[in-house]
Formats: sequence, C-alpha cells, structure tokens
Amino acid sequence: MESMTDSSDSDDSAGFLRKAVEVTIPHDFNPNSVPQDGLEYLQHVIYERRNIKKYVRADIDTNKYSKNQTFTVPSHKHITETHKNHLPSIQWQVQKIKDFKDFKQIVENQIDKDFVPRTESFNEAQFLKILKTEGPQLSAFVKYTQSVKIRMLEIITKCLDSSLNNWKLEDCLGEWIFAILVTLSIPLSPNGCHVIRDFTRTCKDVRSKFPKELERKLCDPLNFYICICSKIYGQTDLAD
Repeated sequence: MESMTDSSDSDDSAGFLRKAVEVTIPHDFNPNSVPQDGLEYLQHVIYERRNIKKYVRADIDTNKYSKNQTFTVPSHKHITETHKNHLPSIQWQVQKIKDFKDFKQIVENQIDKDFVPRTESFNEAQFLKILKTEGPQLSAFVKYTQSVKIRMLEIITKCLDSSLNNWKLEDCLGEWIFAILVTLSIPLSPNGCHVIRDFTRTCKDVRSKFPKELERKLCDPLNFYICICSKIYGQTDLAD
C-alpha cells in the first residue's frame, strides 16, 4: 500500500490533488435536465461551478419587516484622523508592548492561584465616586471577576472625554485603566471584545480632538491604551 505522502508523486508533493475521474461536458449538454447517472451528475456539478457567481445577492424588500424590529445596533461615527505629530512610532509601540507583557507576567506571578473572586454585586455608584480620587489597590483589584473589570472599563469609556484636564488624563483614571488592562484574561468574552473595541475607538476619537501644537508626550497615555488594546487584545484594525 502506497503512502499518502509519497514524495515520488510529483502532483502530491506539489500540494495538488489528482483528478479521480476525467469528466467533460458534452456539446449537447442540457443544464435543465435531471441527471440520470453519476457521470451526468458530475457534469451538472462542473457546469454549475463554472457558471456560479463569485458573489450572490438576494434582492429582498426589508421594509415589510421593519415593524417587527425590536433592536437597532447604532453604527459607529467616523473617527477624525489624528495629526501625524501625535502618533507613536513603531519602535515606541514595540517597547511599550514588551514592557506591558513583562509587567503583566510579574502581576500574574504574584497572584495567588487559589484565590476566589469576589461574588458580591459590583457597586457602580461607589465606583464612580472613587474613580477620579482614588487609585486601585492591586491586592484587592485582582479579586474582581473578569465581567466586573469589563464593566469598569465600560463606565470609564463613557466618561473618558470629560476626564481630560488641559488635555491631560487624570492620574487616578489612568491607574484604573492600566489595572484593568493588565489583569484581563485572554480570551475575552464577546461582550469583553465589544467593550475593549469601544474603549479603543473612544481613545482614538478623543485623541483626534487634540490641537495640532500639543506636545506628543501628552498623547502618550492614549497612544499606550490604543497600542495595547489593538496589539494585545485583538483590535488590530484600530492600530496606529
């Protein structure tokens, strides 16, 4: 019995499959006829393959279904392009990704593998009160469940634009964002991906509003979040 990976077969070694049966379409072929045997069936298959469109679109009048619609997904607004002086270099991004991964590994090594995540409900009102005045404590923060951290990031995203003081991000808010990003686990849930993506888009939108003459270093916090979310958490199409 010959091996399926026999290198002596030039077709197989080149990665191509050989034809099992030689089938040609006769001149009097009728595509509307019903195949009577295996050969005619293969002729119909070859005919359809040759004539099928690469893209097929169904023209459906969707207006008649509008009364049944219960939910609408809003389309994202277009993000204005960021001035080139505010964009990070590739070298800067590579270094930040390395630093982030190294620190994330340190944090993960310090976490007690036997800890039990907090089960009590997340107090959003209390979180909003301390968000801009107190930074997170790692020993307590790592015990939040993944879903709570995602919810925190969702809340932060909504107040990100209003948390800039003279184009500078408030320190406590930045600490919360970093703590969330460095303790998130991969893979993310579908909702986690959505929140991360929305956060990244918001960072890019906020950055695009920075005045042209602003120093690049004031853009670095947002550049860092965009870099990490795009390269570490899968939002590659939003990368700089």
